[in-house]
This record gives sequence, C-alpha cells and structure tokens, in this order.
Amino acid sequence: MTVKPTYEELEKRVQELEKIESEHKYSREALQESESLFKVLYEKAQLGYQSLDENGHFLVVNQTWLDTLGYTREEVIGKSFADFLHPDWRDHFKENFPRFKSIGEVLGVEFEMVKKNGNLILVSFNGKISRDIKGTFQQTHCVFHDITERKQAEIALKESEQFLQSLLESIPLPVFYKNVEGRYKGFNNAFETFFGRPKSELIGCSVFDINPPELARIYHAKDIELFKKISTQVYDSQVTNAYGELRDVVFHKATLTNTSGAITGLVGAIMDVTELKRVEAHIKALSLRHEAMLDAVPEIIMEVDTNKIYTWANAAGLEFFGKDVLGKEAAFFFEGEQDTYSAVQPVFNGQDDIIYVESWQRRKDGEKRLLAWWCRALKDERGQATGALSSARDITERKRIEEELRKSEDTFRTLSFLAPSGIYLCKSNGHCQYATRAGAKWPD
Repeated sequence: MTVKPTYEELEKRVQELEKIESEHKYSREALQESESLFKVLYEKAQLGYQSLDENGHFLVVNQTWLDTLGYTREEVIGKSFADFLHPDWRDHFKENFPRFKSIGEVLGVEFEMVKKNGNLILVSFNGKISRDIKGTFQQTHCVFHDITERKQAEIALKESEQFLQSLLESIPLPVFYKNVEGRYKGFNNAFETFFGRPKSELIGCSVFDINPPELARIYHAKDIELFKKISTQVYDSQVTNAYGELRDVVFHKATLTNTSGAITGLVGAIMDVTELKRVEAHIKALSLRHEAMLDAVPEIIMEVDTNKIYTWANAAGLEFFGKDVLGKEAAFFFEGEQDTYSAVQPVFNGQDDIIYVESWQRRKDGEKRLLAWWCRALKDERGQATGALSSARDITERKRIEEELRKSEDTFRTLSFLAPSGIYLCKSNGHCQYATRAGAKWPD
C-alpha cells in the first residue's frame, strides 16, 4: 500500500523544484549573457576569427576576417576553407585538418589565402576545437593575424644577411665583429685562415685567447677606447699569424649600434702591410741612394711639370737657384728675351729625343750666368708627358774664354797678314804648319 506524502512533504518538494528551476533560469541567463559577450568580443576583435564544422566548412567568421579578405559574410558561410586558399596550399589543409581535429589545438600554423581582389596574404592561425559532453567534435575556434609584411621583412632580412655574408666572404682581408664584452661573434673565412683556427674555436673568444699577452693588451685597450663613443678607429700594430710570423698590420674598426643608438659592439678589418712596408723601405732606400747620387753630381739637375714649374732639384740646383726655387716657374729665372720655351716644347709634346739649349739665367745672388741645358721628357705609364728632367752646366767662363781666344786668333791673323817679313810655324819634323802672307811668297 502506497503511503501518500504529507502536505508538508509536498510543500518542501515544490520548494526544491522551484529552487532548481531558479538555478536553471540563472544558468540559462548566464549562458546567454556569456554567448552575447563572446559574440561581441569576437565581432569586435582585432584578429580575424573563424569557426569550421567537421568538414572544414565555415560556420562563423567575424567582421575583422571579412575586412581583411574583402568578402561578404554571404560569400563565406558554408564554403570550404580550402576555397579561400592559394591552390598550392589546399592539399596542405586537407592533410592537416584531420590532425587538428584529433589533437584539438594548433599554434602558428601558416596558410597563404586569396583575397577577393586576387591579392595573396600569409596568415598565421592559433586555434582549438570544442566538443560536447560526450566528447564529440562540434566546431573549430581559430584566430589569425596577417603576417605578410612580417614575412616579407624576414625574407628581406635573410636576403640582406646572405648578401652581407657573401660580401664578407668576398673580402680578402680578415674581417670580424665583436660584442661589447670584446668577444668574437663572427668573421669571414679570411680571418680563420689568417689565424689558422676554425670558427668553432674562435667564436666567443677574446683577444687574450688567440693572441700573445703583450699584443692582446694593446688590442683590448684600443677596443675599450673605441667603445667610449660612436666612432671609427685606425691604427698600426702587429699580429702573429697561423705560422707564428709577426706581421705588420693596420686595424680599421668602427662601432656597431642598435636602433636606439646604443653601442652593441664593433666591426673591424685587418690589413697585412708587411710586404708593403718592405717595398716602401726598399723604395725609400733606393730613393735615398739615387738622391745621394744626384746630389753628388756637380751639374745642375732640375725637374719641372707640364706648366714649367720646378718640382725637384738636386743639391747643385738648389745651390745655384736658391732653396726657394721649388714652386717657381722656370721663366722666373730667365735673363733677357729668349725662345727657350719654344726650343724645348717638343719635350713636353712627348718627344723622346734629348734637346740641347743654351739660356741666360739669374743665379741666386742675382748674377747673370749662361747655362747649357740637356732636356728630356718625363712620362707616366700611359706614355703621356708629365714634365721634363733637365741637367745644366754653367758655361759662362768657357764661353768667355772661347770668345777671348777667338778675338786673340783674329788679332794674330790680322797682324800676321800685315807683317812685312815671313813668319813660320813648323812642327818638330820640319813640316810647316802655318806661314804669314809674306812668308808664303818665299821659296821652299
């Protein structure tokens, strides 16, 4: 026999049901409020949002998604996600969508999508799937952001890095860069070859790890000096190479900075000038030897450029014209009108013949002297005349003696012509070398 509940029990049961109904109503309202909030959030979100069904067809997209790709909602909902991908990416989606549903989450998955105007954009997706209480797939929830510009920047950066690395490797000089702690962060193959050590042994090293202490202290002090301000640095030093040879080098360095202008390190190049210095020393020794030889020559030796300006003189030249002769035009020392320039012009036209000319010149003491000049063209590697090198001899006294002798001979001839008696000049063998007019009439 069934026992009927009492009035009090029924009243209590009704109160429990009313409470449950009230809780359900609150839950439904909270759910509706949450759904409304979610809808507002995804509609107003700055990232594109999309939801796909189990077949990869669109259930929902937000306004940002539509604005990014340029489609209307009607053109999207119900369509396959693959329809909006570049053809090369469609198989990628078909292969990976089942995996997404199985795993339940994706992070940073990239796709190339086609906008309504035909332009392509590269997007990166993050997403999860939702399931019902039985664990059955319901739909996807994914957001994406356009990474086209970022990718283009990354590609440009990579290409720039590859170009710089290729450029670095094409430089025959050892090139390196360090951080502000003075540790090597990179270098080219020439650097490895110079020190005879592979990259793996050099990266992260300091100058003290690969150089003798006495040299390392010099390099380190120079680095510290350079890091004080954004600048460049050039200095002579020495470096021990892979063969243990001490080489003369010139360091060229410059500070590296970040976008905010803070110093982050330095870049440098090492120029081996050992052979250059040997050649320079040899050339200097030859130059000093030649200069000594030319200074020992008693004749004047002068060099002029194409404008007839004196550019070099030996000791005899400086002694004759004065130490201030260099930089002055040759005509400055001419005495009287003369056609010397016309006579030597073939030299400046490139003629190889030596040209002889006599010219009255003013000595440093102001005295007028007659110089005999022998002039020859100076030429560059293309055979173009760059000036002239000339030697000169003071022939003033010789010319005076020659003139006096000529006058003496003329006097002697005049007197002998007028002499009434014969005068003879005979050799030791008795042969007559000269006879006056009267003497010539006499019989043998």
